[in-house]
Amino acid sequence: MNCDPIKRGGNCSEPNNLNSYASFVMNRYYQTHGRQPENCYFNGNGLLTPNDPSHGICIYDKP
Repeated sequence: MNCDPIKRGGNCSEPNNLNSYASFVMNRYYQTHGRQPENCYFNGNGLLTPNDPSHGICIYDKP
Protein backbone atom coordinates (compact mmCIF):
# COMPACT_ATOMS: atom_id res chain seq x y z
CA MET A 1 0.00 0.00 0.00
CA ASN A 2 1.24 3.48 -0.83
CA CYS A 3 1.51 5.52 2.37
CA ASP A 4 3.02 8.61 0.71
CA PRO A 5 -0.12 10.72 1.37
CA ILE A 6 0.31 10.39 5.15
CA LYS A 7 4.09 10.85 5.22
CA ARG A 8 5.46 14.26 6.26
CA GLY A 9 4.58 16.73 3.52
CA GLY A 10 1.99 14.43 1.94
CA ASN A 11 -1.52 15.56 1.09
CA CYS A 12 -2.94 13.79 4.15
CA SER A 13 -0.11 14.35 6.63
CA GLU A 14 -2.18 16.86 8.61
CA PRO A 15 -3.56 16.69 11.16
CA ASN A 16 -0.48 14.91 12.45
CA ASN A 17 -2.13 12.36 14.74
CA LEU A 18 -2.77 8.65 14.97
CA ASN A 19 -6.54 8.90 14.45
CA SER A 20 -6.12 10.80 11.20
CA TYR A 21 -3.53 8.37 9.85
CA ALA A 22 -5.55 5.32 10.92
CA SER A 23 -8.65 6.74 9.24
CA PHE A 24 -6.79 7.21 5.96
CA VAL A 25 -5.19 3.76 5.99
CA MET A 26 -8.39 1.96 7.04
CA ASN A 27 -10.30 3.71 4.25
CA ARG A 28 -7.66 2.79 1.70
CA TYR A 29 -7.85 -0.86 2.81
CA TYR A 30 -11.66 -0.86 2.67
CA GLN A 31 -11.72 0.69 -0.81
CA THR A 32 -9.12 -1.68 -2.27
CA HIS A 33 -10.44 -4.89 -0.70
CA GLY A 34 -14.00 -4.90 -1.94
CA ARG A 35 -15.98 -2.30 0.05
CA GLN A 36 -17.60 -5.03 2.15
CA PRO A 37 -18.55 -4.46 5.81
CA GLU A 38 -16.10 -7.14 6.96
CA ASN A 39 -13.30 -5.11 5.33
CA CYS A 40 -14.01 -2.24 7.70
CA TYR A 41 -14.21 -4.11 11.00
CA PHE A 42 -10.57 -3.83 12.12
CA ASN A 43 -11.21 -5.73 15.34
CA GLY A 44 -14.07 -3.40 16.22
CA ASN A 45 -12.18 -0.18 15.48
CA GLY A 46 -13.65 0.59 12.06
CA LEU A 47 -16.88 2.39 11.25
CA LEU A 48 -18.69 2.77 7.96
CA THR A 49 -19.96 6.30 7.41
CA PRO A 50 -21.86 8.00 4.59
CA ASN A 51 -19.75 11.15 5.14
CA ASP A 52 -16.70 11.75 2.97
CA PRO A 53 -13.73 12.19 5.33
CA SER A 54 -11.71 14.08 2.68
CA HIS A 55 -10.52 17.51 3.76
CA GLY A 56 -8.56 20.23 2.03
CA ILE A 57 -6.04 18.62 -0.32
CA CYS A 58 -6.47 15.24 1.40
CA ILE A 59 -8.77 13.26 -0.86
CA TYR A 60 -9.79 9.82 0.35
CA ASP A 61 -10.16 6.96 -2.12
CA LYS A 62 -13.60 6.63 -3.64
CA PRO A 63 -15.17 3.87 -5.68
